[in-house]
Amino acid sequence: MKKVSILIVSILLSTLTMLGQSGPVLQTHVDFESGSLNGWTVSSGAATTTAMHSTGSYCLKMTPSASAVTFTSPTINITAGYGVRLEFSHIPMLDNQHGGKVQISKNGGQTWTTLDLVGTTNPSCYDRSYFPGGITSPTFMGFTGEFYKTRYWTGTTNIPEDNLDSSYWRNEVFYLSNKLGQNTTSFQIRFILPAGATSFSGWYIDDIRLYVGSAAGNEVRVPQIKSYINYPNMTNYPNCSDAQVSFEIKDAQGAMTTVSDSIYIEYYTEGNHTKYHTTLANMGNDIYTGYIPFAGVDSTIYWRAVINDAMFNKVTFPYVYGTYSKFKSIRPYVGNKPIQTTNTSSQELVLKSNMTKAMYQMRYTASELQAAGFKAGKIGGLGMNITSAATGTSLPNFKLYIGNIPTTTVLDNQFQYGATELTQVYNKPNYVIPAIGETYIKFDSNIVFMWDGMSDLLIKTCFGDLPSSSGTTKIESIPASGGSITYCYESSTSSVTACDAPFNTANPSINYRPNFRFDFEKQLFL
Repeated sequence: MKKVSILIVSILLSTLTMLGQSGPVLQTHVDFESGSLNGWTVSSGAATTTAMHSTGSYCLKMTPSASAVTFTSPTINITAGYGVRLEFSHIPMLDNQHGGKVQISKNGGQTWTTLDLVGTTNPSCYDRSYFPGGITSPTFMGFTGEFYKTRYWTGTTNIPEDNLDSSYWRNEVFYLSNKLGQNTTSFQIRFILPAGATSFSGWYIDDIRLYVGSAAGNEVRVPQIKSYINYPNMTNYPNCSDAQVSFEIKDAQGAMTTVSDSIYIEYYTEGNHTKYHTTLANMGNDIYTGYIPFAGVDSTIYWRAVINDAMFNKVTFPYVYGTYSKFKSIRPYVGNKPIQTTNTSSQELVLKSNMTKAMYQMRYTASELQAAGFKAGKIGGLGMNITSAATGTSLPNFKLYIGNIPTTTVLDNQFQYGATELTQVYNKPNYVIPAIGETYIKFDSNIVFMWDGMSDLLIKTCFGDLPSSSGTTKIESIPASGGSITYCYESSTSSVTACDAPFNTANPSINYRPNFRFDFEKQLFL
């Protein structure tokens, strides 16, 4: 169990001391574990609860009320000019008109300043790297310091407390130097809900941490995971070998550490909480790769990545404090067959050679994949049956993407599904349309894509630009309707890049999908 409530730490972590490094100091950690607030002040409407918790057994719950609800720190003392970083875990189950804010005061609570994006020096205040969907997310744009449900989850209706689980927790990072200024030596923090009683569940907060640089001018910004190249991202993971973890990692304000074993994977097996480390090695071009050892079929592994920069500012993945991701190694499915053998037709899809550019987004539901006999496994390629062909036509910049998406996902009818949620598995500068008959697209050799056996599959193809349109190419297809309808972009005149284009304004959908032959490759040799 965590140590009770506020921890005031005056020495560096022993690991950093042994390494001779000057990392930031964890000055305050509020974890609510005793149910006592130990110096922090709450108004009516805020109290500790065991109904939810990110780690341990308690968190703070702030319930919307007719009056403002606040949670306020005692005075926090720092040395002038030292960098300050605030992190916390939370679930903001709040409506759009009553979002929660984090504020600071430098004058004993007489006036308060909201922490937001604004800052005159880099890093500014809010670290947007951890916002869902990244800095280009539509829900991020215009962020003014308010946290509420629709910044993280779709739909404007409340999710009852009984339906919330650990997957809802989010991590936030703020850098306070811009708001505090260089001469501040004391300040307070408060979390506040504006006045307004609503039916929403409330704001759940846990593990508030305040880090202070160990010297004036020392950077406190954490490293950034810029892209998630590969990792076991499903509960049931079909594998029989070491699981690869590969991230693109950068540090905007300095260099990543070169101290041995400071960027690593920490893992343990279910039933044995002995923790082991394996290095995330720098492979060049900011790519760090490591492997979680295979522990046998039906074994469950808990893991996280721990990433330090040269100043020993640390970020973990998963981002939420004290949490681990987990997966169970299962025996993968092996087979190669189409999703249907009847009710097929010939349609112009994927290889639409009479257009100079085209993009198609196609959905295959978990239920129909399961009904066809498929189970979780590694998909190594897709087959197609070409029924008529503009043989020899070269499609420039032909790309294929695939991803697991929740069965409950409602796809937009104007814009493509987020590219960051899909894996690019095939990239051909010039794809030459073959003759009539069966053809096979083998995924690029450095790509591993796993279907988890439970999610829908979303597949996107795109190409462009042909110098001029060619003849007609058709492939064997099956019906598409409802949530599985195919969305497309097709043009021979537009200057828009097909892979990034919105769907056609006129006729954005097609009632057919390719009858792909899914190739589940053999991996298990036990």
